Amino acid sequence: MASDVICAITDELTDENAVGITGFGTFEVKKKLERVLVNPATKQRMLVPPKMVVSFKPNTGMKGKVNGK
Repeated sequence: MASDVICAITDELTDENAVGITGFGTFEVKKKLERVLVNPATKQRMLVPPKMVVSFKPNTGMKGKVNGK
Protein backbone atom coordinates (compact mmCIF):
# COMPACT_ATOMS: atom_id res chain seq x y z
CA MET A 1 0.00 0.00 0.00
CA ALA A 2 2.72 2.50 0.92
CA SER A 3 4.51 1.79 -2.34
CA ASP A 4 1.28 2.56 -4.24
CA VAL A 5 1.12 5.98 -2.57
CA ILE A 6 4.77 6.67 -3.31
CA CYS A 7 4.30 5.60 -6.93
CA ALA A 8 1.29 7.91 -7.28
CA ILE A 9 3.19 10.86 -5.79
CA THR A 10 6.20 10.13 -8.02
CA ASP A 11 4.00 9.95 -11.12
CA GLU A 12 2.39 13.32 -10.35
CA LEU A 13 5.75 14.98 -9.64
CA THR A 14 7.16 13.51 -12.86
CA ASP A 15 4.33 15.31 -14.69
CA GLU A 16 5.36 18.50 -12.78
CA ASN A 17 2.12 18.58 -10.77
CA ALA A 18 2.06 19.64 -7.12
CA VAL A 19 0.94 17.01 -4.60
CA GLY A 20 -0.79 18.14 -1.40
CA ILE A 21 -1.27 15.84 1.58
CA THR A 22 -3.87 17.14 4.03
CA GLY A 23 -2.39 17.74 7.48
CA PHE A 24 1.15 17.25 6.19
CA GLY A 25 2.21 19.59 3.38
CA THR A 26 2.81 20.02 -0.32
CA PHE A 27 5.44 18.56 -2.64
CA GLU A 28 6.12 20.49 -5.82
CA VAL A 29 8.61 20.57 -8.67
CA LYS A 30 10.63 23.75 -9.14
CA LYS A 31 13.13 24.73 -11.79
CA LYS A 32 16.55 25.89 -10.60
CA LEU A 33 18.06 28.32 -13.07
CA GLU A 34 21.45 28.04 -14.71
CA ARG A 35 24.18 29.61 -12.57
CA VAL A 36 27.92 30.14 -12.36
CA LEU A 37 29.92 28.77 -9.43
CA VAL A 38 33.50 29.62 -8.53
CA ASN A 39 35.82 27.03 -6.98
CA PRO A 40 37.41 28.95 -4.08
CA ALA A 41 40.65 26.94 -4.21
CA THR A 42 41.37 27.30 -7.93
CA LYS A 43 39.20 30.33 -8.78
CA GLN A 44 37.90 28.31 -11.71
CA ARG A 45 34.40 29.28 -12.85
CA MET A 46 31.95 26.49 -13.64
CA LEU A 47 28.58 26.66 -15.31
CA VAL A 48 25.89 24.65 -13.53
CA PRO A 49 23.07 23.75 -15.93
CA PRO A 50 19.41 24.30 -15.05
CA LYS A 51 17.62 21.41 -13.36
CA MET A 52 14.32 20.41 -11.84
CA VAL A 53 14.16 19.77 -8.08
CA VAL A 54 11.45 18.57 -5.71
CA SER A 55 10.63 20.88 -2.79
CA PHE A 56 8.43 20.34 0.24
CA LYS A 57 6.43 22.96 2.09
CA PRO A 58 4.90 21.74 5.37
CA ASN A 59 1.48 23.09 6.31
CA THR A 60 1.11 25.31 9.37
CA GLY A 61 -0.23 22.48 11.57
CA MET A 62 2.83 20.37 10.85
CA LYS A 63 5.19 23.30 11.49
CA GLY A 64 3.55 23.90 14.86
CA LYS A 65 3.85 20.25 15.90
CA VAL A 66 7.50 20.07 14.89
CA ASN A 67 8.29 23.32 16.69
CA GLY A 68 6.49 22.12 19.84
CA LYS A 69 3.61 24.59 19.72
